[in-house]
Amino acid sequence: MKIFLTFIIFAQIQLAHAYPNYIRLNYNSCIACHQSIEGGGPLTSYGKGIAFAESYSRGDYNPEKKTTPFNFNGKMEHSIESRLMVLDRLYDYSGSKQRIFPMQLDYSNVIKWDKSLRQEVTFAVAPNTARQKGIDSETAKKSSWTNRIYLRTFKLDYSMDKYNRFVIGGSNLPLGLRLIDHTAYVRERNRLGVTDVPIQAQYWRLSKEWQQSYILFTPNPSDNITNKEVGVATKQEFLPMTNFSLGTQALVASGKSINRGLLGIFTKWGSGPIALLSEVDYTKRELVDSRIKFDQWATLLEAHYNIKEYFRTSLGFQSLNVNNPFGDKEELYTFNNEFKYSSHLSFIIEYRQKSTYTLLEKTLFGQVFLNWW
Repeated sequence: MKIFLTFIIFAQIQLAHAYPNYIRLNYNSCIACHQSIEGGGPLTSYGKGIAFAESYSRGDYNPEKKTTPFNFNGKMEHSIESRLMVLDRLYDYSGSKQRIFPMQLDYSNVIKWDKSLRQEVTFAVAPNTARQKGIDSETAKKSSWTNRIYLRTFKLDYSMDKYNRFVIGGSNLPLGLRLIDHTAYVRERNRLGVTDVPIQAQYWRLSKEWQQSYILFTPNPSDNITNKEVGVATKQEFLPMTNFSLGTQALVASGKSINRGLLGIFTKWGSGPIALLSEVDYTKRELVDSRIKFDQWATLLEAHYNIKEYFRTSLGFQSLNVNNPFGDKEELYTFNNEFKYSSHLSFIIEYRQKSTYTLLEKTLFGQVFLNWW
């Protein structure tokens, strides 16, 4: 399914909203607010209450517990997430360009079969590209929204007890910071939850100080052949003190076109209105056909400041270094402002400046987030 490869990069979960807040408020995991152990997607009742409390319009969250056929007699919850992007290229090699387009439309449902077993399914609609809209008319004819629906998440989550959980199904690899920005070097250049939704078997070991995950993964039938790979991965996150976590991650994978190995480290720290996020990853790749090997370093650092609970500003820096024969060096600086009007509506404006050996780009992004649950 070619549309899957082309557009999955646009349908990403909204984890970035939570990261700077939950670490500074001394939450040690995503499961306090999210139903998924990996974070993102549908919220718990507590998470919905937090979403109300941290918005400009505020108000109290009063959950209505009704049993209807629509919610499977109280066992099923539904949610819809959508995102609209406005992009203005202020300066690059091709001059100024402006585009307005949908970035995301996800429908999710979660069924709690009992206290130990839950099921999650997410369908996404991939957006059209500029090429489909204007240049390739034949492709555009085939790109109706019904032809662009794909299954992005399908998994079962079983809790043996409060410390041990098993997850099986298809989803993005739960590694690294998993930021909302799919173009982040630590995500895009490492293929961490950007261009693949492998079939996985995950084991999670949780405690107050540790979050450990061990993952086996195989190709999703929908993956493009260049993304098909089999591998193992692990993520270890330690909370040595209040408002601070230190994590490591590792991955080894064998694919049809590329074999790769990854080692990384990430940190999350917050206090009062301030939060800092960082991630550094080293990747070793080998092209299967030519046996060419090359190394890559990807780095990210973000500083967030909450002026109000509903208004946050942040500065970011990213760097990328790839050695020969695919030599590349990039630096990216970002300035971001996020305003959360209500629990269902948020706005982000971000300025970016990227420089490479031969190119300077300046871009202004505007995003509108809508969600319903």
